[in-house]
Amino acid sequence: MVLALQDPTRKGILFSFYSDPRPRTVDQVVTSAGVHRSVAYAHLEKLVGLGYLATGLRRGARGRPTKTYRLAPEPPPNEPPAHGLLTVLRVLSEAVREFGARGQAAARESAVRLGRSLAGAGSSPGRWLEPLVALGDRLHLEPSGEVVVERCAFRDACAADPALVPVLHAGLIEGVLDRSPLRGRVTPSRCQSGGCVFSLETPSEDGPDGTAA
Repeated sequence: MVLALQDPTRKGILFSFYSDPRPRTVDQVVTSAGVHRSVAYAHLEKLVGLGYLATGLRRGARGRPTKTYRLAPEPPPNEPPAHGLLTVLRVLSEAVREFGARGQAAARESAVRLGRSLAGAGSSPGRWLEPLVALGDRLHLEPSGEVVVERCAFRDACAADPALVPVLHAGLIEGVLDRSPLRGRVTPSRCQSGGCVFSLETPSEDGPDGTAA
């Protein structure tokens, strides 16, 4: 799913639905995204196929109904990682352990950079975490300064390496929040049913609020 969001046009189209969830036609997406109709249509259909968007029909006064796109009722379900991906994770874990704290720090910084590349959708509390929601997380910000993950997109990977994956998840969250007023250090705090709780240390005196789900 991360690779699906690496295309900047597709990412922008998807995040525009999170910012304004009203259904829209291909032509409306063309106007807002500034791309050719065939490009917009291809990205919309790809997002439908991935489970991020759903389709419907808008009936006008005359003529055929127009196809519309809207956010799917739920983010794409978590899919168990393929055996090959778990094997790659084990290789990564061994390499990180071999380099000790330096290896974990390097892996975490890579996750932060990836989070930054996914950021930019939200501009208010409750929207800053939308890139992670798009990946399959269900999470929210607590006024206490915690990020609570109710459903983790990386649950199966975390089961394979519970020491490394929460650190990488924290890095992703930190990167996603890097351009928001909540910019700060994110660290794993504790695990609970469904996902982890992360501590958010921001330079601001104001605590975060809002939800993203």
